[in-house]
Amino acid sequence: MQTLTVYCEGGLANRIKVLLSGKLVSELTGRHYTMYWPLNKACAARYDDLFANKLHVISASVLDCPKFPQVNGWLESMPDPLESDIDHLMINHVDWLINPNKFKKHEPHWVRCLELLDELDPIPVLQSRIQRFIDDLFLPNMIGVHIRRGDFLHARPEVAGNTEEVMQELDAAIEQISGAGVLLCTDDGAVIHGNTDVQPEGIIPKFQKRYGAKIIIPEIRSLDRNSPDAIQDALVSLMLLRKTDRIIGTEGSTFSHLAQLGRDVSFKSISGGVPSYRRLIFKMKLSGIYYLIKVASRAQFGRYMPFHIAMNHYFKLPKKLVSKLRSGIKKLFRIFIIR
Repeated sequence: MQTLTVYCEGGLANRIKVLLSGKLVSELTGRHYTMYWPLNKACAARYDDLFANKLHVISASVLDCPKFPQVNGWLESMPDPLESDIDHLMINHVDWLINPNKFKKHEPHWVRCLELLDELDPIPVLQSRIQRFIDDLFLPNMIGVHIRRGDFLHARPEVAGNTEEVMQELDAAIEQISGAGVLLCTDDGAVIHGNTDVQPEGIIPKFQKRYGAKIIIPEIRSLDRNSPDAIQDALVSLMLLRKTDRIIGTEGSTFSHLAQLGRDVSFKSISGGVPSYRRLIFKMKLSGIYYLIKVASRAQFGRYMPFHIAMNHYFKLPKKLVSKLRSGIKKLFRIFIIR
């Protein structure tokens, strides 16, 4: 029998993408399906501590998981798993394995992916938390707000300074939906790569000061993703967001994307750079390097790539940008000459 074994070492939302699309690939190809669910700093909760769905998911330490080749979602393209002739297919990914944007043959199957997302059930104790929160605090009309921080402060600084922009969007939404409540979900102050000395931006107090009793916040037992409690709390927040009538999320956040996916609700994805990133972009545009990198990454990878990701690719994390500028520009010009 042919098999499909998948692995995702990313956070909860990334794992949900791989879990569900891998299940769909197995349905379409007749492969026996297994997912390895590594317990790591990105997600310390076991699958069975989160979901009631009986899928063949093995929760194990990273060392006890098989070795998988990795596909970087930004810099590499994953082959079509539906066309693979490999008997025992192993995939390590952080995104959908079903991708209608890349593979036209996948388009008819996307609806099934959305069905699987709707069928995903939290374990009873978490489902009780979700329903109790809705019964006690939800108003007839709810606006969901998700502000992503945590490792986005380093990984995606071009979107992790969007508080004011989100508030402006929320102001407009409240004007349009009179009497609406606001569900605020954020990982502001989250532990980043084991570093517990993280200064929160103070997003929750800012929103409470501005919007008062309109704001409701899910229980936060931990902001350390190396704690199972933090992952359970995140799942509760995700499912609550999926019960709101309108969503304002963070650009590039898989969590925000899943909160609205497959639902007929208004969704706005908001960006806004942290102050240091805004200063860097200003200097990059003045020098012309910004536009050079944007064009080069589009030519090399054939698709849009966030500037910070492209810049890291060419300059290898710009902590000493000046010292690496010359070699980086030479690399860019070599790309243009080859093209």
